[in-house]
Amino acid sequence: MSVVAAALPSQSARIGGRPDLSCSPTDRLLAFYTGTGKDVFGCDFNQVLEFEHTTTQGTPALEKIHNYIQWIFPNPLPSNAAKETSPLLTPAILAQMKTNAIAQERVRKAFAMMLRFYGIGYDETTETFDPLRNDRGRHSWIAARGGFNHNYQRMTRIFIFLNAMGMKEQALGFYHALAALDATYHFNVKSFRLWGKQAGVTAPRVATKPVSVLGSIATIWIVVGGILTVLGLLSQHYGGLDSGAVAWCYYLGIPILGLSFLIKMQTCLSS
Repeated sequence: MSVVAAALPSQSARIGGRPDLSCSPTDRLLAFYTGTGKDVFGCDFNQVLEFEHTTTQGTPALEKIHNYIQWIFPNPLPSNAAKETSPLLTPAILAQMKTNAIAQERVRKAFAMMLRFYGIGYDETTETFDPLRNDRGRHSWIAARGGFNHNYQRMTRIFIFLNAMGMKEQALGFYHALAALDATYHFNVKSFRLWGKQAGVTAPRVATKPVSVLGSIATIWIVVGGILTVLGLLSQHYGGLDSGAVAWCYYLGIPILGLSFLIKMQTCLSS
């Protein structure tokens, strides 16, 4: 998939541009999805799909721009990232989209586009997932980054929309594709459970957590620092070591204990 190094005019409108809020985003959604209207940034559906082939400020547009995903995967709840410019998927709009052939086809196109962006192998003809087609060079967009990745929120949005549209097989296939990658990329546990719930998995497996070598080393040094500190305290009160040895126990034990504890806390928060 080629990516050109230039932003489309429709992308520039989404970054720093002024949206047209004379009509609410929700009122525009059905027309946007069925090909008779545009979003609040003046883009039609096909223009948004073109983001796949462009970059914005040196980064793939699908990663850099944050206010398109709400239009191609609308949800019943408002977006925290783009509350004023994102539409809501109301029951009335959902009912019409589920019976509109154009809307259904566009859901599939948007879904396939995001799978390509995430490097997940997918055959659009058979609508099946194929691990042999995985593009590992693109998996960085879904790798855990300190336990959080904004693409997890996007994927949650995708799952919710697929579920609402009755596309159960696609949601389940997406979940199993992510489950196969979890051992390598260690997805956020809360997000992973939510994906399983939306995919209809009765007992979603818990995402694996990486073993932190730094955390393990910190645990060992916490024990060492604790032993030295306790040895110093006991010797000070009950004897057994001379004053010089007691001082060295404190000088070594307390700093080791404190620093190791801080490192351990950091690794826990990042997992």
